[in-house]
Amino acid sequence: MPTGLLQLILENGCARMDICTQIEGSLTINQESQLEFLNVDMSANIDPRVLTVLLASCHSLEQLHLRNVILNHDMILSICYQNGRTLKVLKLAHCKSTLTMDDVWIRLIIDNCVELSVLSLIDTKLSEESIEYLANNLTPTISKLWLTSGIKSRDKCMQMIKILENRCNNLNELKLSMFRWNIGPFTGISYGIGSQSYEEEQNDSKKLEDFISTFRRYE
Repeated sequence: MPTGLLQLILENGCARMDICTQIEGSLTINQESQLEFLNVDMSANIDPRVLTVLLASCHSLEQLHLRNVILNHDMILSICYQNGRTLKVLKLAHCKSTLTMDDVWIRLIIDNCVELSVLSLIDTKLSEESIEYLANNLTPTISKLWLTSGIKSRDKCMQMIKILENRCNNLNELKLSMFRWNIGPFTGISYGIGSQSYEEEQNDSKKLEDFISTFRRYE
């Protein structure tokens, strides 16, 4: 897609955009876009400068889905400071940041995106410190949370889950994907948030390497 066509679409008030094809040329946008939904997959060889300009034009996004994006400083500022009050759904898959400190960008998102109901960071690996910050500061409006985490301790994971349970009363779905975590012969653990019961399935033949747990509040 030529950037001239993209610019024309945006300047004519487009509210919803999916970009999964290569964008040719440099992008200039002379006015605020009306985008409320934006989905971009950078595996289509989209120039990061195009996405930077596109995000800078957005001031009222409600849903933002990014995949395979290396988030630069300007992208993060656009997400947090221009759209933090309107974003309801934020999905960042296979994303990372150019910021020197690993947890700075996720802290900015947690601190500024205060109306989120859905946050997905699947395959966007976070440090244990970032997960702990998220658990203690994520907006209580959240209802669905999906994470890939660097937590290696089962006890630490349960601690973070308990914090989220106590802080986020609207939370009805939590999916955690853990990497590099061997905790014994369990193949899965399912919990009901707000209850004391849990269920563990045992398998003596292999240890847990990729742990996924889904938490739901049962009415």
